[in-house]
Amino acid sequence: MKGELLLVKLKVISPFFSYTNLYLYFKNMEKKETARLFYAKRSLGDTLNYSVDFVKNNLKCLLKFMALLILPWNVIQAILMWMLSGALIDFAAIVDSTDVVAIAGLLGVKHLLLYGGMMLVSVGAGTCLIALFFSLLKLNHEREGGLTGLRFQELKPLYVSNVFKGLRLFAFHILLGFVIALLMGLLAGISPWVVLAFVPFLFIFMLPLALLMPAYMLEKQSFFKTLASSYRMGFITWGGVFAVLLVMAIIAGLIQLAASAPWYIVTMVEYVFSLSENAATESASVGFNILSGFMALFLFFGQAIGLLFIYSGMGYQFGHASVKSQEIKVTDQIDSF
Repeated sequence: MKGELLLVKLKVISPFFSYTNLYLYFKNMEKKETARLFYAKRSLGDTLNYSVDFVKNNLKCLLKFMALLILPWNVIQAILMWMLSGALIDFAAIVDSTDVVAIAGLLGVKHLLLYGGMMLVSVGAGTCLIALFFSLLKLNHEREGGLTGLRFQELKPLYVSNVFKGLRLFAFHILLGFVIALLMGLLAGISPWVVLAFVPFLFIFMLPLALLMPAYMLEKQSFFKTLASSYRMGFITWGGVFAVLLVMAIIAGLIQLAASAPWYIVTMVEYVFSLSENAATESASVGFNILSGFMALFLFFGQAIGLLFIYSGMGYQFGHASVKSQEIKVTDQIDSF
């Protein structure tokens, strides 16, 4: 009874205010439902908006699981980077040594080991980040309430499955890179101009593969079936894939630049201090050396956050391409009938 009287009072006092708020409320609810509706045909602007909104609206959840699953990898990366930068600075000291060749050889071996370790850890971190993001994206449009109240036990089965999928994707891209490198080497043997002429065609035919990662992570299909279908979707929406990838790469690049700048600044200052033999500057160099390790951690975690926007863009572009591809397929079947 009180609710009815209040509604009547609102209508009498300010009917425009009441109906306007109701309209905005339902439009907001409609927007939220549309955002959660993953497989939908969207304009380029909507695809970009939903891609950014997914990361922005679920940033707390993303950061929580990234701190649990990605941050340990970043810590190892930061330690290796800290050791690697220290080894690079040590090269400046070999000019004062009597056995330059022996020390340079030792540092060279150390660099190879550190670079090898960095590459392996980067593969692990990248695979886990891809698996985590697309697990959360899938749960967001399948789970009641989106990612609200999501626990790790609910995420774990899908995440583990996607980790193995990510490793298969990594192996495929390594093999593909080897084939392309071999092909480029053969073409370079003919003429460098042939290589230059081949590069645009390579870009055109490789870009549709950007949809392979979201398609394989989000769909329950065999790898080669997903490869064929996602490549077809990528060609149908080639312009959209290019535009979304370009915009999201710019956003990711700006975030990663902001995250990496402190590490570069600290490392340069540390290098300057390392050239001095003053006791005070040596003490300051130690402090900057420790700070460099923390900045390296900030760098790698910031890079991971930047990549989220690229993954989100490709994910929502795949959702759009999937619907558009089905529409074209149905139209072709009707025409042939």
